[in-house]
Amino acid sequence: MDLAAASADGTGATVQHSATHHKRELIYSIQQIRAAAAFMVVLTHVWGALHSVPRTVTIDFREINIGFTFAAGYLFHALSLNRPYRTFLEGRVRNVVIPYLIVSAPAVAVYAFGHKTHPHVDLSQLAAWQLPLYLYATGLHLGPLWFVPMIMIIYAATPLLRLIDRHNAYWLALPLALVGSMTLFERPEFNEMPPVAAAHYVPIFLFGMVASRYRLQIEPVARRLWPLALVLLIGLWSLSAWLDDHTQWPVKIVMLGCMHAVTVRTQALRSVVIDVLAKYSFGIFFLHGYFASVLRVLEGKGVVIDATLLNALLISLLVVGICVAVIAVLRTVMRSKSRYIVGV
Repeated sequence: MDLAAASADGTGATVQHSATHHKRELIYSIQQIRAAAAFMVVLTHVWGALHSVPRTVTIDFREINIGFTFAAGYLFHALSLNRPYRTFLEGRVRNVVIPYLIVSAPAVAVYAFGHKTHPHVDLSQLAAWQLPLYLYATGLHLGPLWFVPMIMIIYAATPLLRLIDRHNAYWLALPLALVGSMTLFERPEFNEMPPVAAAHYVPIFLFGMVASRYRLQIEPVARRLWPLALVLLIGLWSLSAWLDDHTQWPVKIVMLGCMHAVTVRTQALRSVVIDVLAKYSFGIFFLHGYFASVLRVLEGKGVVIDATLLNALLISLLVVGICVAVIAVLRTVMRSKSRYIVGV
């Protein structure tokens, strides 16, 4: 994967042409996390689309997007921390907001013309002109897109993030943010409040920044302890489905740390699959909601797909494959302008 190309994704990683080979090497473990997160997010929404069918297995997909948020913080610190604030935000608008607006348009139109109502949030109180604005501001029009308004709020706080890094105030900011995320700023139930969601996820973003800043101290330890981290990761995930929302949040953060330790050890292992998933992760994130929603349409027409893990995996692979194909075609036809539609 050409990390030196000026590509941007939902993690906010804009990698300049001047990036060195060393810098490309240092973030490959993060590319592995992005690749895993891209597939897991798709699997989460495919699994959710099969919700009405009795399941043969219990799997916990809560907070699966913390992989993207961690990668966002890591790459922000490694690649964008010292960029001029205005230049950085212009890049976010160009590579995140504009694709978000374009990709969202069909889903917003479905709501605006009354073809769909939200299953959890009453939108009938909004005037016709307010509805599209509200949907764009919250991302409620398509399952995964609430992440974009949330992460943009964190990016807007770049001056504060720089201040924390400049004074090495992570020892204070990270615990405060973590406590706040578990008390005052729990994740909104229906992802309808981006400022609260941003406050909830900012400790994960800071965690990524810490992992980048202290990479040289963290990686030797991770290479020694990765077998323990792998066992702990598998064990905690197998138990997490039975944990309540309050308990599973810190457990997921521990799992994220374990995952990072494992990828530090495996970052020398290169794979075309990882390269493609990481490179197109933002586009996959943007597009997969449409393809996953086809499952709900089919279910409404009486087509029932058994909610087995095998079916979910196979459908997720199909959705990812379709997304990659669409992105590849757009990149071939539109070249660099494809980033204005799918972010890559």
